[in-house]
Amino acid sequence: MQRLLRYWLLFQQRQKLLFISTIVGLIAYCAFVAYQSEIQAFPEFTNVQVQVITSFPGKASEEVERLVTIPLEVATTGLPGLLNQRSISIF
Repeated sequence: MQRLLRYWLLFQQRQKLLFISTIVGLIAYCAFVAYQSEIQAFPEFTNVQVQVITSFPGKASEEVERLVTIPLEVATTGLPGLLNQRSISIF
């Protein structure tokens, strides 16, 4: 191990330009990989939520509930992993 360390230090002293260009290239490559990475530093801890907003101009909230909301709830009721389902119909 001491031989390797001694060789490494001698290489740094004798081949300064090659050593510095290698280090700069390595840092540039690491920065490129880090920039292209899709890993998030702070992951999302909330569960996945889906919001569906529909517009039914000129109809009362009861009609929107009957024609849009209830059929949509029935269609999505059996989805795997569904924990909770809420709906709001407003004028």
